This record gives sequence, structure tokens and C-alpha cells, in this order.
Amino acid sequence: MTALKSKSVAKPSFPPPGHDHDRCTADAIQHAEAVCAGRSQKFTPIRRAVLEALLASHRPLGAYEVIDELAKVTARPAPITVYRALDFLMENGLVHRIESRNAFLACAHDHGEASMVAFLICDRCGSVGEVPARLLCGLMFGVEFVLIFHGLQYTSASRASVFLYTAPFFVAAGAYPFLGERLRAVQWAGLAVSFTGVAFAIGVPQPNVDAQVLMGDLMVVAGAALWAATTLCVKATRLGRCPPEKALGYQVAISIPVLGLAAWLAGETIPRVPGTLTLSLMAFQAIWVVGMTFMIWFSLVRVYSASKLSAFTFITPLIGVAGGYLILHDPLTPAFGVAAVLVIVGLYLVNKPAARAG
Repeated sequence: MTALKSKSVAKPSFPPPGHDHDRCTADAIQHAEAVCAGRSQKFTPIRRAVLEALLASHRPLGAYEVIDELAKVTARPAPITVYRALDFLMENGLVHRIESRNAFLACAHDHGEASMVAFLICDRCGSVGEVPARLLCGLMFGVEFVLIFHGLQYTSASRASVFLYTAPFFVAAGAYPFLGERLRAVQWAGLAVSFTGVAFAIGVPQPNVDAQVLMGDLMVVAGAALWAATTLCVKATRLGRCPPEKALGYQVAISIPVLGLAAWLAGETIPRVPGTLTLSLMAFQAIWVVGMTFMIWFSLVRVYSASKLSAFTFITPLIGVAGGYLILHDPLTPAFGVAAVLVIVGLYLVNKPAARAG
């Protein structure tokens, strides 16, 4: 974030109904003038006009929509002129580009161009609000684990393991509107084949399924959806461009009060001092699972396709079953072989390159 601040009043994510839009616009223009003056930049008439066109509503506009708005009050500007003005405004943190819509949004908040923000777009009116990406990801990260933990109070671990791996489907569904990544039909089929392999590997016992079990299943699916949403948020915002340990640190720090509040509301207590084994397992979870594997995950999210990367999580249950055989001497059944083949075939389909035309 830039050190230059001309406004200090925090603004809500969405403009409240009936807010003074003229004052909102005037404040944004005054802030733009202060930013340009502080950086010895010229706030030229075309730059001002482009910003005013974007400030005319709280909706994102494409470059040619901006040109159409300007043409209502002056001679129609050349596209290159508008694009240059937009580049200047983005470089100075006065405008954001929403890549998934190839549109631009005037920034009415007091932060720099490099700030990590997520955009919330209203499906009904098209208005856009901003929320710090680290806050949003941290909240989702914490609530995800709360849902999974409490879901396991109602459903079995095997059922929860299967439903948790619906996450790649949520990532694939959100990848197009948020990231511009579209899966082909064969890739969707690959996800389905791999998911079937997971069900074969774990097995989903069906007896004694009642409303409570289904509630637990639903909570785990909701946790999977938040896992996917966190991945998409990191990938779609500047949070994905910061060092992975920093991205993880934000989420862990914000999730701590979320988990603490959830434990307090649930009336959880620690009746006795944890033993050596318990502390060792907690250390393993904290150092390896959270400290290392999540950091590796966020490192990969920065580079690779979110949809294709999420598909590889289907391998996790297979490793768990194989670990049970190697460490706990659990028997391997033919179902495991079928599951392994299905997961591998599914991953091949998800990552299969598209055929070149001609």
C-alpha cells in the first residue's frame, strides 16, 4: 500500500442505500487530485473524465462502455486514449480492473493499487463492493474448519472424507466467473471419474443414515465449498501474488479468533492437561499440515490453474488408504485398485490438452 493517504474514514464495502452519490464522487475526485499532486503526476482532463465516468455508478464498466459514457458529453475519444487513462488510474490505485469481467471499477476506498482486495458483485443490481482479501480468506478458512469439525459430530469419517472432495467441483464451477478458466466437457467428466474413484477407495457405508447424518454431510460439503472459495479468492486477488507464507499467515491469524469464538459458543473446555501423544499430534498438525502443506498449496495456486490443481487433491484419499496398509497393516481390497485407476484416468482427462484445430 502507498504511504500517501488523503482520506482516513473507513467506508463500507457496499454503498448504503440513499447515500449521497454526489458527495461520494466529489470525495473520490478530491482524493485523486491529492494522490496525483503528492506523486507529481498530472491529473489531465481525460484522466479526470474517465474517472468521473466510472464514478457515475458503482458498477464495473468495460473500456468501450466508458467511451460511450464520455461520448454523451463530449466528442467520442479514441480507444487508445481511454486505455492510457485507465492504465494511469490503475497504476495510482484510483481504478481497479476486474479481470473476470474485463471491466474497470472506480476505487472509492483509501488504499493503494497494490492492496489485496476482493470484489463482491451483486447479481441483482451489479453494484460492486470491496473487502480486504486477507480478511475474507481468513474468515472462510476459519469457518471451513468449524463446519468440518462439527459435521464430523453427526456423520462418519468415511462419508465426510468423500464429501470433502466435492471441493474440486466448486473450484471448477467458480473458476470461469472469477478467473476466466473454463473446463471442457471432457475435463468435467475427468472430475467425475476421479470423484468416483475416491468413493471406491473410502467406501460410503449407508446404514443408519438419518437426518442428523445428512446434516453432517451438508456441513462437510459447505466446508468443501469454503475450501474452494478460499482457493479462488487467493488466485483471483493480489493475495495470490504475495509470498505464500504471508498468504497463509493472514489466514491463520484471522482464523484463530474465529475458531476460538466457535469453541466458546460450543461450550468446549479442556478438562485435563493434554498428554505427550496429544501434544505431539497437535505439533504435527500445526507444523507440517498447516505450516508446510498449506504453504506448498498456496505456492502452487499462484502458478497453476486452480481447477486442474484442485483435481490432484483426489490423490489424497488414495495415499491415506495406502498409508493404512503400510503403517497400520490394514488390508487392501480390489476396490482400492479400481479406485486408483479411476483417479488416474480422471486426472489424465482433466489435464489432457485440447486438440488443436486443423
